[in-house]
Amino acid sequence: EVQDDLLERIVFLPRTAWGVFDHETTRACDDVSCRGRLYDSIVNFGENLPDAELQKAWKHAGEADLCIVLGSSLRVTPAACIPEAVAQAKGKLVICNLQQTPLDYLASVTIHARCDDVMVGLVRDRLGIDIPSFKVQRRMRLQLKRGSKDVLSVSGLDVHFDSPYSFIQKIEVEVKDESGKNLVVQSSLNTEPFLIELNPQRDAKCNKFNMKMKLHFLGHYGEAPLEIVKD
Repeated sequence: EVQDDLLERIVFLPRTAWGVFDHETTRACDDVSCRGRLYDSIVNFGENLPDAELQKAWKHAGEADLCIVLGSSLRVTPAACIPEAVAQAKGKLVICNLQQTPLDYLASVTIHARCDDVMVGLVRDRLGIDIPSFKVQRRMRLQLKRGSKDVLSVSGLDVHFDSPYSFIQKIEVEVKDESGKNLVVQSSLNTEPFLIELNPQRDAKCNKFNMKMKLHFLGHYGEAPLEIVKD
């Protein structure tokens, strides 16, 4: 679990754009064969909501028996009008927000509490549905590529798929053969792709080596460096 004091030290830098219609982020595509610039799909203030999704929302609002509002001031239209439409169509409106909202007078129930506390009480305590603890999972691939120069490649992968996923900021590595001879040309890498070139003067017949690798993560979840040792 991520503690509150840890969250205060985590800095997210997803984008540097300031303009209303500027959606370029600071990140590049995780696929090293692409590395194109990534653009967010956020709807900024001053931009219109996608028309198709908005029309679906109006349709569902007219048919819904219940609308639960979680953590919204309900002051930004037209999204704030959707819960109002539910109440006007005789559906039940439940609002969970720390502060009062302009639609509180329409709500069947108003709850001034944290969304997490409310959902735990509803999902786990009332409905009996288990809520698993959040865990950061990482997956990476190590490959030794033989050639005129032997190269050890390190790449991050999506947990469930083989698609590239960047989560490593820096790698410190030490590779030695059975005699203790250093095999690494560059011991510290901080740019993707992480390609560790092995000393071309090493004994090509020696397939056994000892490796110590320290991974420094991007730190979006405040995770500490991980050391991997292979004998």
